[in-house]
Formats: sequence, C-alpha cells, structure tokens
Amino acid sequence: MRVRCNKAASEQSSALLTQASAAVTESPRQQTQAQRLHQLRATEPLQATAADAAGVVQRIGNRAYDALVDEDSASESSDVEGHGDEWDMEDGMQSMHGSEEHDARHSTYLDAVEDGLERSVPIAFVINAILSMHEVEHLPEVVEAMLSGLDRSIWGERVAIVLGINAPEDQGEALDRAMARALQLAHNFRVPIALVRCTWKGGPFPYGEMRNAVLHSDETSRICRAFVGEEYHPYVSVQDFDTGSRRVPAESVLSQGPHVFNEVERRLEGHARPLMVGGGYRPSPDLVARALKRLESQYAKLREQARDEDTRQELDEAEAAIAAQLQERGFLARFSEHVQHDMASRQVLASVHPLLPYTPEPNLFLDGMALNFAGEDLQAKPPSFGKGAAEYSMLAKTLSALEMAEMLHGYAPSDPRSSSAMRIGEIHERLSADLQSGRHPQRGQNYLVDYPGLAIETDLSRLALAYLSTGKDPQSHIGQGQAMDRFFDSKEAKNKTSMSQFLGTLKKHKSDGPILRGLEGEDPIHGQAQRLHSALRALSDPSSKLSRSTFMPTRTYNKMSSAISTPFPKGGPFEDLSTGIQPSQKGMVFGITAMGPELATTRFALLLKTLLARLGDGTPLDGNCLYHAVHQARSGGVVSNEAAALLRQQAVAWVLDDANLPVVSEYAFTHGVSIDALVDTLSRNGAWGGPAGDLAPRILASALGITLVIRLTDSGTEVEVPPLLDGGAAQVVITLSGQHYSVPRANDIVMEDRQ
Repeated sequence: MRVRCNKAASEQSSALLTQASAAVTESPRQQTQAQRLHQLRATEPLQATAADAAGVVQRIGNRAYDALVDEDSASESSDVEGHGDEWDMEDGMQSMHGSEEHDARHSTYLDAVEDGLERSVPIAFVINAILSMHEVEHLPEVVEAMLSGLDRSIWGERVAIVLGINAPEDQGEALDRAMARALQLAHNFRVPIALVRCTWKGGPFPYGEMRNAVLHSDETSRICRAFVGEEYHPYVSVQDFDTGSRRVPAESVLSQGPHVFNEVERRLEGHARPLMVGGGYRPSPDLVARALKRLESQYAKLREQARDEDTRQELDEAEAAIAAQLQERGFLARFSEHVQHDMASRQVLASVHPLLPYTPEPNLFLDGMALNFAGEDLQAKPPSFGKGAAEYSMLAKTLSALEMAEMLHGYAPSDPRSSSAMRIGEIHERLSADLQSGRHPQRGQNYLVDYPGLAIETDLSRLALAYLSTGKDPQSHIGQGQAMDRFFDSKEAKNKTSMSQFLGTLKKHKSDGPILRGLEGEDPIHGQAQRLHSALRALSDPSSKLSRSTFMPTRTYNKMSSAISTPFPKGGPFEDLSTGIQPSQKGMVFGITAMGPELATTRFALLLKTLLARLGDGTPLDGNCLYHAVHQARSGGVVSNEAAALLRQQAVAWVLDDANLPVVSEYAFTHGVSIDALVDTLSRNGAWGGPAGDLAPRILASALGITLVIRLTDSGTEVEVPPLLDGGAAQVVITLSGQHYSVPRANDIVMEDRQ
C-alpha cells in the first residue's frame, strides 16, 4: 500500500492555515456571515484567465487544496528520499508509533487504524457533496454553513471539501463554465476545496452514481492520503449541498449543540474507529418557506402541462389549499414531532443491527482508510452507494461485505492445516461473539449510529409536502413497513412473512410466568412485559408454535438482507458464520424487529417502576439528585419531581439577581467556570456533572439561605457548605455516595435550627 504525500506541500499548507487561524478573533456565534466568510477566505481575488472564460477548467482545486496534495515538488523533499513522489504507507506511518525505537510495521491499513486508535491520532474530515451546475453561486454560503460552529483548530487544519458539480451529458459546455465559476468562488477559501466534474446520460437523476463519482474520485483519495501522511485518521463526511446547520441537538435551550464533527470526534476519542458513523436529521427553521417554494415549482410544471383553463384553475385552488395548510400555526411543530418519532424508531431498529435502519445520506461518515486501502490490502471492494435513489441500501450491503473481509483477515488462521482443532475452535468462538456484538478487534466497533443525538438540519420540504397530503412520509420508519423491507434481501425474500400478523398473534400470546417477583397480578405494565418476554423465550426455541407460524421467515427463500447478515466464504474455517445476525437467529430477530418499539417502551416502563419500588423513600437517579435530596431532607422524605425542578429554578433566579450576580461571577471565575456554563448547568434538567456541577451545592445553599451538611459515605466524613452571603442558620443534612446525593432512610433526615 502506497500513499502519495509531499512534505514540502504540507509545510505550505500549514503556513497557510496558520495564517487563517491568526485571522480569527471572534467566535462564529458573535460574527456576521460576511465576517465568518472573511475568515475562511484569503484576500486576493482570483483573476479569470482566458481559458476560464472559454469554459476550459485547468485547475481542480483552490490554493489550499493544491498546498495539501500537490506532488510536483515531492522530489525536492529530502524527507521522502528513495521514493520520489510516492511515500510508502509503512514508512509514512512509522511516525504514528511515537518512537523511533518501535520497529513494527503496518502490514495493512487495519494495523494503522488500531495503532492510531491506541495513540488517539486526531480525526480529519473530508466533506463530500454533490450539486447541480445551476447551484454554484451558492458555494460561499454553503461552505460557511458546513463549517459554522466548528472549532477553528479543526477547520483550520484537518477539514477539506470535495464538491461534485453535475449536469446532463449533453450540457458539457455549460458545465465547464459552471466549473470555472465554482473555482473562482472557491479559489481563495483557506479551507482546501476540490471540484469533480460529473455528467449523466439523462433520465432520472442517478443520486448514488453521482455520490460515488465524488466518493471514489482522485480528489477525495488524494486528500485522504495526504491527511494520513500528516498523522490524521480521515473520515469522509457525506453531506447535502445546503445551508442547514451542522450542529447536533443541544442539551439545553440556553445553549447551542456542538458541530457534528466535534461531537463525532468526542464520541470516537479513545473508543473506536468504526467503518461508518451515522446520524439523523431534523427540520430547518425555514422548512415552511422551502416547502412553499417547492410547492410553487411543482405546480408551475403541472400548469404548463395543463390542456385547458379549467384544469389550471383547479391546480391554482389545490396549490392555495396546500399552501394554507403549510402556513397553519402548529404545522412545523407537528411535523418536527413526527420526524423525532421517526428518528427514535430508527434508533430502536439500530439496536437490532446498526445497518438495519436507513441512515440518511446527508449525515454519514465513512472511514477514509478503508475507502482508499481496502482494495490494495484485502482485495475487497470499498464501500459504494447504489446507483439510483435510496442509495444507502447498497452502501449498507457493501459495508457488511467489507466488515466480513476485515474480520476474516483478522481471525483466519495463517495455515489452517497446521493449526490445531482446539486453536481453530477458540478463534471461531471469539469471532462469533464479535460478529454478534458488533465488536471489531482493531477498530473497537464496526458501526456507530445515533439518529436522534447526531441529527443535523436538512431540507425536508419534499417529505413535509408528502406528510401533509398523506399523513406520513415515504422515508419514515414508524411502523413495520420499512423494517420489513430492510430486514429481507428482496421483495421475493419477504414473501409469505408478516410482522403485522406476528404482532396480532402476540396480543393473544399467553405468559409462561412472572418476570419480577412482587409485581405479579393485575399490574398492566408487568402483564405486558410478561407477554413480550414470554414471546422472546418462545422465539428462541425453533420448535415452538410461535416460531413455526406461517408468517415467520422459516422458508429457505426468506433470506435476510446481506446488510445485516453476510455469510462467510464456503469452504473456509468460518463458513457457518455471518456478519451480524446469524442464520440460526433469523426467526427470533424477525420477531424482535417487529416488537422493537413496544419492547423498548415496555422495558423502560418496567425498569422505571422497578426502580421506584426499590427506592421507596430513597432519591431518584435522574441527574437531579441534589435537588431531590435537599427537598426530601426538608419535607420528611417526599419525592417530588416538581419540587426538585422548582429548586433548580430558585437557584437560577438567585444567581441572576442583580444583587448576587457579581458575587456569583467571582465565585465561578475563581473555580475556573464561566458564568454562562454555571447558569446552563443549573438550569438544565438532569445536568449535574463537570466543574459547574461541583459549584451547584453552594449556589443552592445560598439561594435557600441554609448550610448544607454533606456526609461523604465513601470516607465517612462531613463537609459543611455555607451560603456565599450571610445566613445559613438552618442546617440540611444529605449524603453523597460516589456521584449520587440522597437521603436513603427516614431516620437519616435531619433538620436543625442553630440558635
């Protein structure tokens, strides 16, 4: 495996990006769009050449891109002596060991992945997006949206963008002019931007084909390999070409969520380097305006096709009626709730297998190491989208096939003939466990998906119009429709099976015994849980009546999708295994998939009921334990969510009082906490951790005018926490065990009045 890398070009890139970082003086939240764009751009405008004017594009990227991947001066660098402009992967990766004494070599990219994970090598992001040649004028604001909210230490050093500009094949000259214009707009951005020319032969727009053209382009490959050479682990971030926010949902209405790149890096740090990371979507604030624009465009085309005035009048009335519904108060909130329900449903399906639900193309990340080196190292096909629409379906199957190739490489005995049967048996057992748990011996885990938690804003106007007219959208995973389609390999494969019939039978299924002692009888939640878990036990037995039902996938042709179950090669040591769901588990997982939402909610309700039953007079484990414990200590042990919430509000109000704010600000500052972070933690339900959370007891004591006496159960000592200002005559005693405040027994509750 060989990686093209140029050290001199990298130094040029670093100098340019250092200049960019120095220009940043304000946080993006405080700047206007023009100011933020100025940071991202250099100052000298690109002068159009005669060749550009003629529509002949001679460059494929801006100056920052050239600096990152330029190979022309590679031979001038003495650091790559012996390889010319080709830098060998093994030599290039030696620096990732962190020691010149380490003689180990990376025989494949998986060794580099494992080593990078152990050493916490930073992640680099290569954005891929496709756009029509008619959209190039929007390039500046889209690039700004892609990077807005991102730490400058990331966008200034380890982010690059590859844009695929497309047009029908017979409009090549217009496409060349659009490419030249896009290059002008992109040339002076300080972020590396490369352009890919894409055409198709007509007919429906081939979304997957266009995405693949960018994903597998030389430009994406050069950037990934250059980032590897600079000791980064590249991930390709597939996005839409739009101005939606790339921030994920915030934990509090008082703050903004982090950029999705920051959040992905936080979750992967020291934990995993998955083949794929996937997130969800949520409506943008301008959804209604976008939907109205799409509606107008749709009906304009229909009016052009209308043969008479009466038809055009009917179309006008229909358009006006839909527009009125779009603008009704509450529509955006109602549709947003529907999308949240959809994302939650996908997450439930992901608990069965991460590739079972459909991951939206505009918010997924693919491992750049696998994309570039899987073919060279494992003779495996790199991940690719399907050619038409719903392109993720094929991507999921190619990911599963690559997972199989990686696991086979990691676990196959070097010489099965000389390996003992016991050794092969041990390997087989470990591989089987990893396949079913999603663990990867070198990556940590194969996939990471979080549809609600990693949701970004996306243009959902098409789905909104469909939802308005039918009450549902075609991509929704609510119900069993999508689950059925994605569980099976084809329409023919799901023939004679039915998840709805399974659920109908489940309602009549009799329980075979209690789950938890003490909750038997007429309790409805426990009764429902008994029924579901009894069904699970029946599904685990292939000979049971439920498992042999006609609607179950018992026939040979009821083949599972290769996205969730790819068989290992016949004749090999692991021919009885598959990635993900094993063949013997098909019936049981079919039932679990059908039961998914009901099973998840019932388990949660049962857990909550069980915890409450066990806690008695104890303190809830909900992140509000400090406020619960103080209220319990003052009320004789009563648990009240409302009272705990009121104590939070009282603490925030006390902090924001003009008379107290200076004292609180100084207190927070001396403990290394900003006043914003303190107020955010105090006001957010369930928030308790971090430096700001450590200050909460004294703030609460100040707001209530009491002295908190905290008994530390781990050390057997007591700590007095007086208010910041005068007062604190009354003592309230609570306990702290680990990270949990409580008043576990009634005789521990103490309220004294110091006179």
